Amino acid sequence: MSYLIISDLHLRPNDSYQKIDYLKKLFLKFKNIIIIGDFFEGYNWSFKDIIKNIYFKDLIKIITQKNCIYIIGNHDSCVLKESNLLKKYFQDYGFNYELKIKNQKFLFLHSHKIFPSIDEIFKINYLPKKITSILLNLIGYYKDHRLRALKYLKLKKIFIEKDTQQLLSIIDKKFPQRDYWIITGHTHNPIILKDKKYANCGFVDYGFASYLTINNQGELKLNIEKY
Repeated sequence: MSYLIISDLHLRPNDSYQKIDYLKKLFLKFKNIIIIGDFFEGYNWSFKDIIKNIYFKDLIKIITQKNCIYIIGNHDSCVLKESNLLKKYFQDYGFNYELKIKNQKFLFLHSHKIFPSIDEIFKINYLPKKITSILLNLIGYYKDHRLRALKYLKLKKIFIEKDTQQLLSIIDKKFPQRDYWIITGHTHNPIILKDKKYANCGFVDYGFASYLTINNQGELKLNIEKY
């Protein structure tokens, strides 16, 4: 029984058709899917907006046919106000999820609760969506996100970035002497560190896609693709 582990899709109205088509084809390959936060750009619109939008109709339909777990991130925390929709479209949801396959144990969390970003610190998610979008543009969030994707596509290699190093130091303190894997999203830095029993899904955007898979033996694999 294999699993698709993916995060930081940041679905929004102006997403490219290539991105949505890529996600539909990817989701169809798996029966079990775990979305580790920031499924959509909740600072721009709501989950209710997504399911009403014909552009995302097929993608949402695929999700409802899967065993899909939704771990909530900082950009889509507004979805908690729509718990009736969460129960309808996802098998389970929350801020973390535990899984055991063979002798391997996994803890999934977006990680914003232990490593808050600037939007969490200043509670941007409580502001009107139009103002939030303006603020995110002012601090260069979308520009930085696009440049990161272009950098990964150009270099064709992955490395540990500074924010992930900071997150790892927090994980070491909060989860000492653990014998299980911690899998996160949030920092958009796709990586597998076997010695640390840590992995990050990365993100899907601007032509770059990264995600993790776990096979029926509990083996973890990082997948990097261009779409």
